Amino acid sequence: MSLLWQDLILEPTASSGKAIIVTAHNSTSSPDVMRGIYPVCKGECDQQLRWQLHQQNLIDRWRDVTDLIIPRLYFVWTNRMTNDLRIGAISMDDEVFKKYIHVASAIAQKVFREMDDADWQRYDGIAAIW
Repeated sequence: MSLLWQDLILEPTASSGKAIIVTAHNSTSSPDVMRGIYPVCKGECDQQLRWQLHQQNLIDRWRDVTDLIIPRLYFVWTNRMTNDLRIGAISMDDEVFKKYIHVASAIAQKVFREMDDADWQRYDGIAAIW
């Protein structure tokens, strides 16, 4: 039985590193055009999705759900997306935008809490590569 994407994000094990958010983009367009957003399990699931995207000449980008549930990283991710949309650096159709909102809202249910010391340490390490 496969999990619904909301379950994949909201289940208690989502913080154990089993889920990622994959976004699909046109490889040659300017501005960047996001064609899809997919919460998937790590491993075979994301490998199959990436293969399908590459067959369609799309490139993939991903974020680990364990990173996105760190409050500050979630804030950076959602603000970057909002700003990129505002300035025209990225575009997406209404269907992809709705899915992004649903995914961001599902992740928010795990995010809105105080950051602990482990979150701050992980943030410091990740912020350098974001």
